[in-house]
Amino acid sequence: GKSDSSMRELFIARIIWMALSAITLFSSSILIGGILWSPNARSQGYNLYLIFLAIPDALANLMILVRNGLTVSNTPAHPTVHVFLVSYEYFYAASNMWLNAVIVGQILQVLRKSKMCIKIAPLSVKTVFIQAGLTYAWASLWFAWAF
Repeated sequence: GKSDSSMRELFIARIIWMALSAITLFSSSILIGGILWSPNARSQGYNLYLIFLAIPDALANLMILVRNGLTVSNTPAHPTVHVFLVSYEYFYAASNMWLNAVIVGQILQVLRKSKMCIKIAPLSVKTVFIQAGLTYAWASLWFAWAF
């Protein structure tokens, strides 16, 4: 009947979503690994921004794989597991939003100094770690509130 057809379509949609999430997780992991593998690449602040943006993406896609995998396989899981997986979306959204805001602020500073012909020092690794750490801490509060 119609119910069986809807369930089959939902199952197929979840499988496609899982496949796309797996591809994105793999791509994010390659990006993170590639930058970390190269001493030169990982010593540049702007490359570290890419890593800190990719980490929540990779984790979000891992959560999607787990959540949909549990659903598709009809694997029983404690409700807390599902709440955790859904609550992660708050961390994901907050970390991406605020880290993008930090990066835009850095780019704005570079553009302003460039316009005034002021030499710009490369962004330090320490600065990026502090900014990302504070952003992740703030996003973790969002997650804790949701969880």
